[in-house]
Amino acid sequence: EVSYALQRLDDLPSGFEIPPNRTKPWGTAHAVYAARHIVREPCAAINADDFYGRDAYSKVVSFLTTEGAGSGTYCLLGYYLKNTLSAHGGVNRGITTLRDGYLKNVEEVVDISYGKAGQIAGLAHDGSSRILPGDALVSMNFWGFTPDFFSKLEDSFEAFLVEGGNTTKSECYIPTVVDDLLEAGRARCKVIASDGCWFGVTYPEDKAIVMEKVKALVDKGEIPHPSSLRR
Repeated sequence: EVSYALQRLDDLPSGFEIPPNRTKPWGTAHAVYAARHIVREPCAAINADDFYGRDAYSKVVSFLTTEGAGSGTYCLLGYYLKNTLSAHGGVNRGITTLRDGYLKNVEEVVDISYGKAGQIAGLAHDGSSRILPGDALVSMNFWGFTPDFFSKLEDSFEAFLVEGGNTTKSECYIPTVVDDLLEAGRARCKVIASDGCWFGVTYPEDKAIVMEKVKALVDKGEIPHPSSLRR
């Protein structure tokens, strides 16, 4: 069964209006907010244009049907940094910090690529260079939530709008909302490591590589051939 939720520009909490000249919605947190009237069960939130692999879905479903079921404890599927880089330029990644297997925070590091002597380096928020381990777990925006997340999300979204987010281009992001909930002690988020494949097209040159990798998974039988799928 499939249901659709439209991320409408005018879908705002009570008391808020669309600012003049605003032409686009308010980011990924607003996209999940749009589904609040449809989703009543534990759910996953992903980037629709990323390929996460079978291992990712299997692990998140397992968590949501056991440890995360109805507990208000969320999860983040983490990939090893070395498995998410592009050979054609720098990428931006959310580097996770853990405490006892649970998410402490996510730091956005930009322009990450292989540097001298095979080291992986990027730029922190303050512009300083960061040397990063290849086995650092990074967020690729694959989250597992329980239904209580929607009411907390609405609270965070309202706070975002009050604090100046209600402008022409400001956006509210899922990692920011989760970080705020963790800091306030209103949520826990388990980080689940995946050895599976993540593919994304950051640069045009990535397309051929992604096609080749997906074909290899089809040939190995890990994912079905499109011709075998029936509507």
